[in-house]
Amino acid sequence: MSYDYIRHCSGIDITVNHFVRHIITNRIGTIMPAKRDAVEYVQVLFKGDKQVIPCLPQELEAVNDF
Repeated sequence: MSYDYIRHCSGIDITVNHFVRHIITNRIGTIMPAKRDAVEYVQVLFKGDKQVIPCLPQELEAVNDF
């Protein structure tokens, strides 16, 4: 799966394996591949977590590294 739906509807470019910061919680994570049943969410594996968390694309901002 890809993030084409998010790119098309919101104009936000989502790239797997890029680092992001969740602007609400200030947590840093890595974008993971999209899930088929959650096309409007970005799947993020936050530092220290073992499970991916679905996030709204508007709540994420790109970071260079962590």
